[in-house]
Amino acid sequence: MKQNCKNGRLSAICMMLLITLAAQAQTIVIDGTLVNNGLFDNCEGTVINNGTILNNGTILCPLFSDSETYDIPASTVNTAIATIDVSGGVIGGEIPYTFTASELPAGIAISTAGIISGTPTKAGAAGTAILTVTDNKGVEKSIDISHGAISKATPTYEVPTGLTAITGQTLADVALPSGFNWEAELTTSVGDAGDNEFTVTYTPADTDNYLEITGIKVIITVMKGNRIYSPIDNTVQLFPNPANDRVTLSGLSGNEIITLTDLSGRILRNIQALDEKAILAVGDLSSGVYLVRIIQADAVKTMKLVKN
Repeated sequence: MKQNCKNGRLSAICMMLLITLAAQAQTIVIDGTLVNNGLFDNCEGTVINNGTILNNGTILCPLFSDSETYDIPASTVNTAIATIDVSGGVIGGEIPYTFTASELPAGIAISTAGIISGTPTKAGAAGTAILTVTDNKGVEKSIDISHGAISKATPTYEVPTGLTAITGQTLADVALPSGFNWEAELTTSVGDAGDNEFTVTYTPADTDNYLEITGIKVIITVMKGNRIYSPIDNTVQLFPNPANDRVTLSGLSGNEIITLTDLSGRILRNIQALDEKAILAVGDLSSGVYLVRIIQADAVKTMKLVKN
């Protein structure tokens, strides 16, 4: 079809076309050039234009054109996406336009001006979302867009340091911070005296959105020990006792291994004294009774600690 419709004088063919567009929910294919000097109503129908629409009049309802550039690429939890402006896809109707969306990934939103932005907060599969534009008269048009999969993020963590043991102990005797686990069997020996390397796995609290990290290298400093001990004299003191946040051990020689265990024997702290005093942090422990063990090369002393 090729028809030129002049201002103020519409031919019968043009009039029929305009009436059809305004009144029926249908698809009209325009293969030539439509010069519209009257009112062009696309509220109910769909126009597929294979030629050119020259609008010198008024498009009564908004047209929202889809584009691959509006799709959200694959992303990662806690990494902001590049902003996407969809406002350029709308013509017609009465301005101002207001944009809304549904089914966008968590953490991503669209502004009323048509800007998609945000930082994904949940990992998930690829999917689709619905974008809607509403013109000043309340007429709505919607399009579907796709979003890529959202990958789990790499968690932040601190590699455990200051791990100590004595010869003859196993990995079960060496306490790790929360979230870390030995990759070798707990019955594995800590090895000979010296700095010995082992690997641990870090498991974040939120495994739905963060990756588990394996193969983290840590060092255990192993000191020579003797399983036959003689008592340490009473110069070693533990205070305050009962304690709230931390306790101090005094009267040390500076080469002791100090362990804190619960009554079942589970090691909760394992440190090496560097001078005549050492401090144990206990603020995170539950109220109850614990055992503090001071080990020298040929002597040992066990003291009872009460945590408020």
